[in-house]
Amino acid sequence: MINVYCPRADPEREDRKVFKQRFYQLLQIRAENILRNGSHVIILGDVNTSHKKIDHCDPDESEVYHVLSIVFTENDLNKLHNNYQ
Repeated sequence: MINVYCPRADPEREDRKVFKQRFYQLLQIRAENILRNGSHVIILGDVNTSHKKIDHCDPDESEVYHVLSIVFTENDLNKLHNNYQ
């Protein structure tokens, strides 16, 4: 189980957006390593991300809404689902 509090991206600071995306990349690498070692992975906590624009309380055109889709692709989710059946 990985409990995270992911960084917030400040729309006025490009470096925060880059930092947040790098954090997600490292989280994905860590989860994949755990899976490769034969363990299960549950990621929970405050990921500070809206999956889609409709999920955000104050949607903004500049916000990145597809991060979770990048970190966990449909294929990844299907693989995880198949491992637990």
